[in-house]
Amino acid sequence: MTMAEQLQTVAILVPGDFNDHAVDRINRTFRRVRIERADPALVTDEMRSDVRGIASFAGINAAMMDALPNLELIASFGVGYDSVDVGHAAAKNIMVTNTPDVLTEEVADTTIGLLINTIRDLPRAETWLRDGSWVRKGNYPLSRLTLRGRSVGIFGMGRIGQAIARR
Repeated sequence: MTMAEQLQTVAILVPGDFNDHAVDRINRTFRRVRIERADPALVTDEMRSDVRGIASFAGINAAMMDALPNLELIASFGVGYDSVDVGHAAAKNIMVTNTPDVLTEEVADTTIGLLINTIRDLPRAETWLRDGSWVRKGNYPLSRLTLRGRSVGIFGMGRIGQAIARR
């Protein structure tokens, strides 16, 4: 049996909804098992024996870990892992991972977009366009404000603050 075939036998529990991209990645490599939510009452005997990992946005508590005796890994999708009982996971030798940089660039991009939206008053300009005001009243009175020549304050220079500053 090849390594790829062996991995296909590894069951990864996915509680709740998950984005299609992540589900596709899990399905390509592992055997995905889905339940409605991270609730020990929903764990079946087959899950108890087969599940070795959890991929989740949801919190994973001690009871959920105890319901899965062969659990080796909890992949917490998000920056933090405060929704996972890491003390209990450590006591059971369950590795907990997170994705700290997953949204750094997207949050920085969104911040710049919101800044431009605010200073140029783009939401109001879009409303002017969509409700037909341009037909009755003419061109939208553009804001004279600009970012050119201005300083922007960034509170905190962690990963996201630095990504904003690079822009």
